[in-house]
Amino acid sequence: MAAPYQACALYQQLTEHLRDRLSLELAELRGTIQSVEQARVNQMIRDWFFTPLKDLHGSSPRDIIRREELDDPNVLPPALPDDDEIMQELHEMDDLFGGETHWAVDDGGQSLLDEFDPEGQAEYFRKTAERFATQRAEDAKFGDPPESDDLPFSRN
Repeated sequence: MAAPYQACALYQQLTEHLRDRLSLELAELRGTIQSVEQARVNQMIRDWFFTPLKDLHGSSPRDIIRREELDDPNVLPPALPDDDEIMQELHEMDDLFGGETHWAVDDGGQSLLDEFDPEGQAEYFRKTAERFATQRAEDAKFGDPPESDDLPFSRN
């Protein structure tokens, strides 16, 4: 699977498109000007970026994005009394193994595009299964690759 950079760039363009359309429609509805409404929508977006969210373990979306840009992990925050059972178990594993748990934001297997394009998602799964079957057939045809010790150029 290719890196999701293009998807991220397109979701940014979608957000900007929705902001522009919404601000224009709000200006018409409220009898104001688009720049005033765009400033309001921009503030909503900014608030979302900077607000710590429970499902992000108290991090803000901004924190997550900036850590990813720096290749820094999302480390599970300290345990809280109201943590759910899964969070409590993760903290118990941290204590047991003496490390820290890293976590990532997940779309649950369905992207926003998949929500609006279930046919495209089905086609993606069909093509992926087809490619996998082709690869398995090629692997079966040629057999398992040799171990690296069996290759003549790997001997010293």
